[in-house]
Amino acid sequence: MIKKAPEKDKSERWLLTYADLMNLLLILFIILYSMSKTDVQKATAVAESIREGITGKPTASQVSQSTNSATTSSQPTAANDYSGFYDQLSALIKQSNIANQVDISADSNEIVITLKDTALYSPGSASMNTNSLNLITSIGGLLKQIQYAYIVVEGHTDSDYINNAQFEDNRDLSSKRANNVARALESVGLKENKILSLGWGEYKPAFPNDTPEHKAQNRRVVLTIVKNADYLTASQFVAAKDLVAMNSASQVKAQVTSAVTSSTTLSSSKTSG
Repeated sequence: MIKKAPEKDKSERWLLTYADLMNLLLILFIILYSMSKTDVQKATAVAESIREGITGKPTASQVSQSTNSATTSSQPTAANDYSGFYDQLSALIKQSNIANQVDISADSNEIVITLKDTALYSPGSASMNTNSLNLITSIGGLLKQIQYAYIVVEGHTDSDYINNAQFEDNRDLSSKRANNVARALESVGLKENKILSLGWGEYKPAFPNDTPEHKAQNRRVVLTIVKNADYLTASQFVAAKDLVAMNSASQVKAQVTSAVTSSTTLSSSKTSG
């Protein structure tokens, strides 16, 4: 009787074991390569990714990241995130019912708030009423939440001659208007040495002073929030340099008082002599 040769196993089940072995070797070499770069974080990330693929459960770092993300989303806006400030400012202007008297623009360097004179002052006056003062102090409260280099307050008028004994000319009026806005901002705790107050009178018009509409556009107070001192204009830079040298209004007052006292003493000594 002739014996039949044993049939060969054609199922190739050995490939499963071989494939598993190759996968394990690949994983091993990946981990060794990661560790050879002495980057522990990457090696840990690779190991956790492999563990997640095997177990199907999220890794500890992913759980931590999702927790941190949820915590961050519940925290207030960061100090250098100007988008939140812009939204709050827009809401404040809308709530004050003066949206048609205020223009807000922003770019990577600065935020510019242009207020028509009627939004803050009566014609020919530099005194703010209660609503105007509340508006400026509210803006100041929002400014306390962000980081900036300087706040530049600029007053502007039209070219019409001011017929008012209280002011010498348009520049005097614009200067006092800008200064009163600056003082209102300082009253909520903003630093004096970061606020510049400039009065331009009729010398920096937004439009030609040829029509009543254009003149109305030229009568304005402009607040510029400068994010970086490198972006100050030439005139703003000069004002900032003088302001930094002064340090504070109280120090300036002391210097002026001292100068006046010295002058008075000198004058008295000359008279007695």
